[in-house]
Amino acid sequence: MGIKAIWKSLSKPTYFTHALNIVLAYFVGLLLGNLILLPFTGVLALALVIGGSILALPLLFIALIIVPFIKSSLEKNLKLWCVIATITIPIAWLILEYSTNYSNRTNITNYLSYRNVWERALLALFCAASSAMFFYNRTKRILNS
Repeated sequence: MGIKAIWKSLSKPTYFTHALNIVLAYFVGLLLGNLILLPFTGVLALALVIGGSILALPLLFIALIIVPFIKSSLEKNLKLWCVIATITIPIAWLILEYSTNYSNRTNITNYLSYRNVWERALLALFCAASSAMFFYNRTKRILNS
């Protein structure tokens, strides 16, 4: 076994590689998602980045917990997992927000009728799509090296 074979085996993605990519994608997605909506949010974008990063931490932890179980599938079907994450994150955000903030004040139908709820869901979608693109490109580069 030569140096090249050893180096190749060491460069294979591990859980920590994927975890680091997820954390980086989380913050890049928050920044890019808010930058996309900057013309609409204005200076509120800074508060949305800070508040969103704190409120979305449970979603980050769920992703970090799931990765070891889907690692091989993630590497084989990277594009599919990124699409699934982009769709799932806004839905999870709506569920998380409703259960922590609105469930004691209103029912789910009224909650879903609020305009600001859909604006935050759109923001979550932009953040999730930005994160997924970053994660896909970074992970694909690592897998191909």
